[in-house]
Amino acid sequence: MFDCHLHVETGLDKYDADITSGNIIFNSIESYEKHGPLHPNYFHSLIFDFNKEITYFKKLIQSKKIVCLKIHSRIQKISVKDYSYLIQRLKDLDENIPIIYDAFYYGEDILFQPNLIELINLVKTFPERKFIIAHAGGYEILKYYFHLRTFSNVGYDLSLSLQYLEDSSCKQDLLKLIKYTSHEKLFFGSDYPFASPKNQYNILKQILADLNFDSEQTSLIFENSWLNFINNK
Repeated sequence: MFDCHLHVETGLDKYDADITSGNIIFNSIESYEKHGPLHPNYFHSLIFDFNKEITYFKKLIQSKKIVCLKIHSRIQKISVKDYSYLIQRLKDLDENIPIIYDAFYYGEDILFQPNLIELINLVKTFPERKFIIAHAGGYEILKYYFHLRTFSNVGYDLSLSLQYLEDSSCKQDLLKLIKYTSHEKLFFGSDYPFASPKNQYNILKQILADLNFDSEQTSLIFENSWLNFINNK
């Protein structure tokens, strides 16, 4: 199983599902520099601190030490007015490294929640760049599905939302996204340790069975479709 969304600051000893490989996401440069070297056999993705010197990220990208950059509006305190600067910094980077866009709505900081309008602007500005929607939109999953479905360069990471939305009215929205989205654009992720990998594996496996996904489609979602998506031009 390939886990496209996990964190390692507390270690992987309690990871409760079989994993063959994974993408470790670091939400700070400090965490990456401290914990990244301890996990050389995993893929690494790093938050894009666009106030950091751009050469720092260029060196990491060119040396293939990271495979994705992440935008996390709640952690980075990104409001609507900041997106024009973010876009300029991505242009300065001049690299088509994929972007993980955290789309989980949570907490009292309304000004810094994910922004679908600005995300669409990002996707349109960089049509050659792959975008992975972390958590697939959270409780706004249906909006993300309807407004992003025409973009071939957008894929969906199902981490955390599988467990978080399981007992909510949004479960049907999650089913719709999975049913009508190409399996090449759907990726299993856990957001470990914030949610149980095993529980989410079982939830997704049951959803795929209920939707009559065949074994090949199921395997692609659980194993390597994430890598295919970010590497295919």
